[in-house]
Amino acid sequence: MKYLFTGVLLTLFATLLPSSALAMDGSHDAVSMERAVVLDIYVSSAEKEHHVPSALESFLVADQLANYTEEESIYKLKLLTGDQSGEEIEIYHNSGLQNLTIHPEVGDTVSVYVDTNEGVQIYSIQDYFHLPAMFWFALIVFVLIARFGGWQGVRGIGALILSLSFIFYVLVPAISSGVNPLFITFGGLFLVALVNITFILGFNKKSLIAVLGTMFGMGASAIAMNILGYFAHLNALTTEDLRRLMVYAPNLDLTSILYAGILIGAIGAVIDVAVSITAAIDEVRKQNPDISRKEIVQSGMKVGRDIIGAMVDTLVYAYTGSAFALILLFAATQNIDLVEILNLGYVANELARALIGAFALVLTIPATAYIAGFIETYTDIDFKDSNQNK
Repeated sequence: MKYLFTGVLLTLFATLLPSSALAMDGSHDAVSMERAVVLDIYVSSAEKEHHVPSALESFLVADQLANYTEEESIYKLKLLTGDQSGEEIEIYHNSGLQNLTIHPEVGDTVSVYVDTNEGVQIYSIQDYFHLPAMFWFALIVFVLIARFGGWQGVRGIGALILSLSFIFYVLVPAISSGVNPLFITFGGLFLVALVNITFILGFNKKSLIAVLGTMFGMGASAIAMNILGYFAHLNALTTEDLRRLMVYAPNLDLTSILYAGILIGAIGAVIDVAVSITAAIDEVRKQNPDISRKEIVQSGMKVGRDIIGAMVDTLVYAYTGSAFALILLFAATQNIDLVEILNLGYVANELARALIGAFALVLTIPATAYIAGFIETYTDIDFKDSNQNK
């Protein structure tokens, strides 16, 4: 499922773009995100009632408006990154409702937004620094994968690293420099899938079948994406991250970037299904070397039917989950019905991701089964199985 979730990584695009790709407003010299550790919180005013900002008022219900308070603390921070690493600064950090802002404590590491305007630097605390905990949890997951998955699990980790490396070190810089997002995404991910499948399954019939099945599914998802995008009028400007990207890199094709993200998610489902069906058919073939082409196809289709339900649910849950808070927000408004909620641009984009993934998934199953039936019975290909006895 590694590709399924890498689609959301494109939302980090704005922070990963090289400076040459950014078209900044002339009133700002530079903006950056730095890390800092909280040294002290030595001044904190008593909570007082304040006028609620108009931008916030529309999001608060009656009891929240009545109890709205604002407190202001002075945070002493030590910068850990950037040109001023090691320096200590003092900044104000305002908070209203307890659940609308963060409340760092002494010793916490935070992300600090730095806005340099005509030589003057303005700092503000944006968020906690989440990555250390993420790193250690990821390490635990990798150890479990290696422990229970054996050599295949280790190969899977290597394939995941390769996939992420492609996204951050090839895909993002290429799109930033003006390369067509759909072209580089489709072509690049197919090459990565080719390498990953061969690396995981070995250089054999099994990998050839999985690669060809993946190629068919990728083509189906690309065609479906363009057709649905055209008739449904999918709009990149309904996504907050893409709107922000438009400010910093207005020359990029945001619609193509939206389609590229959808394609990445669909490719994940395609690869998972192609590999699963190929592995099942290969095992059936080993247990019954005299099995006919028709029986191979039937076996692949039976496995595919079992996969469809679980995989479609996975796609729908994954993409609905990413829009769940927004759905709840609008559902809490009495004047908006379900049809209007589903028609919201951001929700429609997530539905398109799930639909395109499901479409490619369903077509990949028979394609992989028929390809397997042909290669297993009508060819003499016999590559060395690098996974044998492992």
